[in-house]
Amino acid sequence: MGETQEILVDVTVLSLFVLFFATMLRRKRDDRLRCWLAGWISIVAHFAANLWQPVSPGMQTVQACLSADALALAAICFVLSTMIVGEGRRMARRLFLFLAVSTLICIDAAIAGMPGVWGLALLVVIRQAVALHLALRPRRDRRRTVAALIGGICMLSGLWMIYGVLHGQPDVVIAALLGEMYLVTAIDFWLNGMQHTTALKGMIGGLVAWGAVFPVGYLASRLWPHLQVDREVWNVPKFCVALSMILVVMEEDTRAARALNEDYRLLFESNPEALWIVDTEMLCFLAVNQTALDLHGYTREEFLQLKLTDVVHPSAQEQVLDRVRRRVLGPHRAKPHVRKDGSILHLDVNAFDITFEGRPCRFVMAVDATSREALELELNQKTTLDQLTGLPSRKSFPEMLAKAVQHALVEGEKFAVISLDFDRFKRVNDTYGLRAGDEFIQRVAQILKVRLRSMDIIARTAGDEFTIVLTGLKSAESVEQTVNELLQVFSEPMLVQGYRIQRPVCLGVALGPDSGEDANALWSGAERARNHAKATGGGRAVWLSAELDQGAKEQVEIERYIRSNLEDGGFSLQYQPLYGMDGMVHGLEALLRLKHPALGAVSPLRVIPVAEESGLILQLGQWVIEEVCRQLLAWKAQGMALVPVSVNASGLQIMHEDFAQRLMATLDRYGIAPQLIHIEVTESVAMRNMTDVTERIATLSAMGISFSIDDFGTGYSSMARLSELGTSELKIDRSFMQPACGDSAHSIVQAIITLGHAMGHTVVAEGVETDAQIACLRELHCDLLQGFFLSRPVTPEKVPALVSGPHPALAQQPMSVRHDQPLLAAQACD
Repeated sequence: MGETQEILVDVTVLSLFVLFFATMLRRKRDDRLRCWLAGWISIVAHFAANLWQPVSPGMQTVQACLSADALALAAICFVLSTMIVGEGRRMARRLFLFLAVSTLICIDAAIAGMPGVWGLALLVVIRQAVALHLALRPRRDRRRTVAALIGGICMLSGLWMIYGVLHGQPDVVIAALLGEMYLVTAIDFWLNGMQHTTALKGMIGGLVAWGAVFPVGYLASRLWPHLQVDREVWNVPKFCVALSMILVVMEEDTRAARALNEDYRLLFESNPEALWIVDTEMLCFLAVNQTALDLHGYTREEFLQLKLTDVVHPSAQEQVLDRVRRRVLGPHRAKPHVRKDGSILHLDVNAFDITFEGRPCRFVMAVDATSREALELELNQKTTLDQLTGLPSRKSFPEMLAKAVQHALVEGEKFAVISLDFDRFKRVNDTYGLRAGDEFIQRVAQILKVRLRSMDIIARTAGDEFTIVLTGLKSAESVEQTVNELLQVFSEPMLVQGYRIQRPVCLGVALGPDSGEDANALWSGAERARNHAKATGGGRAVWLSAELDQGAKEQVEIERYIRSNLEDGGFSLQYQPLYGMDGMVHGLEALLRLKHPALGAVSPLRVIPVAEESGLILQLGQWVIEEVCRQLLAWKAQGMALVPVSVNASGLQIMHEDFAQRLMATLDRYGIAPQLIHIEVTESVAMRNMTDVTERIATLSAMGISFSIDDFGTGYSSMARLSELGTSELKIDRSFMQPACGDSAHSIVQAIITLGHAMGHTVVAEGVETDAQIACLRELHCDLLQGFFLSRPVTPEKVPALVSGPHPALAQQPMSVRHDQPLLAAQACD
């Protein structure tokens, strides 16, 4: 019982070491620490195996093998911790495999007494040959001394093992191999290039003692069989090694921290930007770099005797001190400073709150903007300003832009042209009046003045359009930061005449000289990018790129192609099935496909906007409906059981006054029952044109046409408005269908299905990609499923085979659909 308690104590203590190394590994990813952690886990496994006290001889042999194998694996992991750094993970895995297999086979064979004397001797020879090969192989980080020492130890241990085996002492193999590996580990640690600190010396001494324990214990048991040594004595080297490893990690962290502090000091002192640290309470300077000293004309001793108010011009002191008191951080426009000789310089500053020497301080980065301030003053004096905002107008902006671009090109700097306006700004004037609209524009101008630097150009170039030129840039990162800040600030409502007004901002960004050096071309490109941002919903920024320019050209080509090839086989339809829980196909989704001879496969997401802008959407939509009708007749002639086919109606298409008449006329001409055609509208279109859409749906529903709402959950529907539409199906947007059907996705999908069923709607789940999603949707009683997991879109000739039988992924556990006549949801422009 006493021995068991000692083992339990050892397991507990070593588990703490394992916990320490696991914690260190989470803080910093280090392959060496991974090996150490694996090694100590093996040691814990060794002690845990000793807790097992089997009765039968066979199980006793298994217990002995597990205990010895765990010790051997620990040594191998420690050896690999030095190899993996210099030779990489792939080589380390190979070395581990070779060494572990050969070593464990020898140990287990010696314990089990198999496969005889000569067989065991042969295994020993093979194992030592592997060890010698690994020790003597060329390595970048290993000197000849290492190879000689390890090779000598392997030779000696090999001779000892063969001698013992041939003289009927197979247990010498275990003592020799374990002693050899821990001694080799000590040599590797000593000569691997690590600093020979006290902790490392302690670790190496512990490994040497640990390696000596096995041959010494073996010899003692042979020479003095009655000698009893407390087992904890043999465990002392293990704990010495563990503690030393912890100290090594701590020493390395300390050295890294010192090196990092030194790097920071060098970065501060040699930084080309002016830097200083000021106490936020006393306003005295605590540190300053040479650049700041050169700008202000003071020596370091003189500067550190000053206060912030001594270097800031009196005209700006109140504003600067107010920002310090209110802890206003981030970049600020240029403020005048006073040099030692009394002259004025302007500095753009960027402030951060830090703790320095235990005190709350402000770390400041400053850039000399004196020349740029003079340039801006000169430009302002020569240009005509916008009367409402006081900004340069569209008339004066081209000259300012040209000068700024020329200056940037001469200086070898980057610059950016940003075009900004607000989506549907006319509604502000219509809703709140012209005075509110003017004040809104003035507030926008004020925000831009405060947010941007004095060297930047801001102009009002149209009613709600502003154009910004950022100059003096080192990289595109500062442009991206400015763009993100503008998106953030304009995402918040503005209080204007008591109204909280919010309009989505649209930004177009052209970066020069990357996107060109012609000022007017960059301005035009920024406006084109802004229009693209507006076309995709607003509230975002779009950067001018070669793809955007190419996209404009491709848009023209797509429009030409629609006009000339709509009836000549340029377009085609594919069909994606919708499955019920019974595994059968309950409908098909018609998907538009365009294969352009030059552009290749063109996404419907690009075709439909072009068709809408060019006025061709009615022709394209009519072609889709007629092609579906023609295909239904072809399937019927083949004897296929027909299921409903759905097509998507764009907003412009469904709002056209004769949409219903043309649709019904087409169905009559082909002899297609209205129940076989299903019309789908997106949630955003339905909610944006609520009254008109409801009227169109009511008209067609009375004629037998069914409707569904696509992309449900991505818009802003209310239950009251949704119930007024007269649709019969909701299609859950694929964005809610997480592959693993996590808790959040499960809850959202459940809410949508419950809402749909409460209103008597069929619910379709898009984007079904995994078995887990199917199981989740089955549990939530979803009606219909659609996704690549069940079937990708297929050509018309492959549809009959899909309709003919159940899908194997669903047919195993059939489940009936809630509605007698399930409706179909499809997207012709998917």
